Amino acid sequence: YSNETGHYNTATGRLALCSNVSGESNTATGYYALRFTTSSDNTAHGYAALYFNTSGDRHVADGHHALYSNTTGYSNTAVGYGALSENTIGGNNTAIGYATASAIYNVNNTNCTFLGYGSDEVLDGINLTNSTALGNSSRITGNNQVRIGNSTIMSIGGYQNWTSISDERFKKEIKENVPGLEFINKLKPVTYHLDVTGISKFLHEAGSENPLLDREEEKDPGEKYIHEKEQIVYTGFIAQDVEAAAIESGYDFSGIDKPQNESSLYGLRYAEFVVPLVKAVQELSAENNAIRKTNEELMIRLEKLEQVTVINAASLQEQQTLQTVVVTTENNIPLLWQNAPNPFTGRTNIQYYVPENVSSSYIIISAQNGNVIFSFQTATGYGSVELNASVLPPGAYQYSLMVNGQVADTKQMLIGK
Repeated sequence: YSNETGHYNTATGRLALCSNVSGESNTATGYYALRFTTSSDNTAHGYAALYFNTSGDRHVADGHHALYSNTTGYSNTAVGYGALSENTIGGNNTAIGYATASAIYNVNNTNCTFLGYGSDEVLDGINLTNSTALGNSSRITGNNQVRIGNSTIMSIGGYQNWTSISDERFKKEIKENVPGLEFINKLKPVTYHLDVTGISKFLHEAGSENPLLDREEEKDPGEKYIHEKEQIVYTGFIAQDVEAAAIESGYDFSGIDKPQNESSLYGLRYAEFVVPLVKAVQELSAENNAIRKTNEELMIRLEKLEQVTVINAASLQEQQTLQTVVVTTENNIPLLWQNAPNPFTGRTNIQYYVPENVSSSYIIISAQNGNVIFSFQTATGYGSVELNASVLPPGAYQYSLMVNGQVADTKQMLIGK
């Protein structure tokens, strides 16, 4: 209608491209499509698609009222009835589906993607960037955010775990400062029911801020699914409790997804709890190893004490038996008692008995190979020899009572370290 110098333009429909003067490479199909545009490289299909666009360029609008309010926004793609209908100056957005990104405050988002019936944002007066809403009535509430599905979704999955990029080449200021038990012991595992109704209202999933969805015939019939999900007993943590535990532990824990604004929700990244849990297991393992080592040392000491107890008990019994034998045999048998204490690290005492009719007797101390180390002359009758451990290195030895050149008896003794 007003075209003067524009070229490569196509307009089909009443008042389509009506105001274009010099814009070029535009395609407008439908009543009021690109009604006020003066720019170039736009494609609009459908009633009032890109209706208010003036200088905005590089748009694709396909659907009744798609990008209806856009004026100077740029490089947007809107497919579906009312898609991006309230956007005015935002750019590089993609909206596919009925009434996607069409809430009354969705006017200046950039680099955002909306896919699915009624997918949108919930922030009034706040412009978002680089966020994505996927699925029926899905909602984004902050920058650099991806949301999949609405509040009634009960399962998200596939055939492989989610992979987080973890490459040492692109990590800086690496520190081994993750708390373990200190943080884990402060957590409060709980079970709970999710207030899906409250979340749905909080995120305006029913379309209360969107005139295209605020009609009975457009209401999402999800009451049944909301009720079903609210009956599920979930197991987990409360994000605010985890945040408090992290603060008390001096831990800047990335497993907490904190709200960016008053319209955002708290969230938890449960996969990241593995890191402090691993640290806690390592700490418990170290404690367990220390306890095991202490127990082993105590067992060794206990075994030695038991050996000493057995030896001393046997020595006492032997002395009592031999004293009885001496009495009953009219003192005619040479006797040698077990040294006491045994093992020893200081001094030990060796008792013996030599009959009166013996002409020569002595006690010899020998190494295990039989080499004689010491020899002590003994008198007849009852007697004893005292031996100091300092004259011999620690180890096993034997001592014998020699009577008239013959070995009357031999015993073993141990010198400890």
